[in-house]
Amino acid sequence: MASTTSPKIINQTQGIILKLIKNTNNRRKYGSVRRTDTGVRDISVYLLPVFTLSAMTFSYISGLTKITVMIGVVFAAVYLLYHISGRRKTPPEVIVFFVWVIWSGLGALISVDSQTFWAKYFTLIQIAVMLFVVTGISTSVKGFRINFMSLLISIGIVLVISIVIGDLTLDRFGKVGVRVEGGVGNSNMFGICMIIGILIVLFYWRPNQLLLKKWFIYSVIVLFGLAIIASGSRKSFLIMIFMLLMWVIYGYGKGVLKSVFVLPGIAIMLAGVYYIANFTMYETFTGDRMFEITENYEKGYGVYNRVVYMQDGIKMINENPIMGVGLNQFRFHTRVYGSYSHSNYIEVGANTGLVGFAIYYTIFVILWIRLNWIRARTSNEYVLYQIRLFKITLITIFTIYLGSPLYYNKPHWLLLSGIIGYSWWLKSVIRHDIRRKRMEIIKSARTRIRAKKIGVGTK
Repeated sequence: MASTTSPKIINQTQGIILKLIKNTNNRRKYGSVRRTDTGVRDISVYLLPVFTLSAMTFSYISGLTKITVMIGVVFAAVYLLYHISGRRKTPPEVIVFFVWVIWSGLGALISVDSQTFWAKYFTLIQIAVMLFVVTGISTSVKGFRINFMSLLISIGIVLVISIVIGDLTLDRFGKVGVRVEGGVGNSNMFGICMIIGILIVLFYWRPNQLLLKKWFIYSVIVLFGLAIIASGSRKSFLIMIFMLLMWVIYGYGKGVLKSVFVLPGIAIMLAGVYYIANFTMYETFTGDRMFEITENYEKGYGVYNRVVYMQDGIKMINENPIMGVGLNQFRFHTRVYGSYSHSNYIEVGANTGLVGFAIYYTIFVILWIRLNWIRARTSNEYVLYQIRLFKITLITIFTIYLGSPLYYNKPHWLLLSGIIGYSWWLKSVIRHDIRRKRMEIIKSARTRIRAKKIGVGTK
């Protein structure tokens, strides 16, 4: 008979979870996650903002990428000392990613161009180490918050840099035919960074927070949204609209009805979204690129080529179903020679085969199952909002994958690292407390039985 968790036990975990979230220096042990903050742990936590800022800036500047690598080496070495000393467990998503990297390495045997292969493979090794370290740091509330705040500040700095260097100006919102890159070397990547920024900002949103703070969050969302429009990225713009609608409908859910200030605020935000969408479609270069999809299909800003990429990618998978054509080798097998597929699904499947495809996306299956597990065992609105927002984040990433290969994208893995680590910690907390409550119930029952026997014997 399948075992079930008592509603009483589930409800008793809520107070403990809230106390742990509020008290980031709690030193109790929960499951495989120790709450001790050693000096080494503190150093690695505070090195995270330095690494994140470097990854978001220096890694995109030719000649300065080695700075990020050197900071990453120190950062990883410090955390590894902490990890080994405590014999800490690693979330399964990290292990699966390492397995995928190893599998991808076999592509060296079949690659057409070894230089492009090893260049991308070295990036994957860096991301694997980064995922291991940042996920480990995020298995505490303190580490998780520093991770998200560091990423948000870094994205804000990218936005400021784009303004300072004159890349993002007011005239870029018109039909000037120029797209903002913001120092990250690619307009689409700039737009994706802004989407990540919006997702993190929504994490700090609360239904009962001060009105001034709430409107500040709305203002930041609008700022990031305008930057997306200036990037000229069609997919980033459409995904932003889709993401915000998901947040209103699914992310906040029934909580919309619990505050008299929430509905007017959301109504105003939706009106703003409608106005921005209308302005974008008819007054900006992004809108021109939208209409080109139907008006000039074969020359519509690469739309026709992307269909070719998809057809070629499916052909590569059919011809090389096990190992694919080799990491970063799609560009040498497509009819549009030298181009990447513009799809994470095609890129992963064509380059690493169906086996690599299955390994890679197992990461998201594991994470989604864990989020459902947590949701089923908590009734706390704060935690439930986080879980809903994490799911919205995953759906957003899945949607971005349709138009951009992000398997080698560091900002999106930094975001996922935080979600993986924090959800791993939440599950450990809940599981430990369920065990503790069960032991208390068993102990109490044994005490009553023993007392009853003693009473009978006395008589």
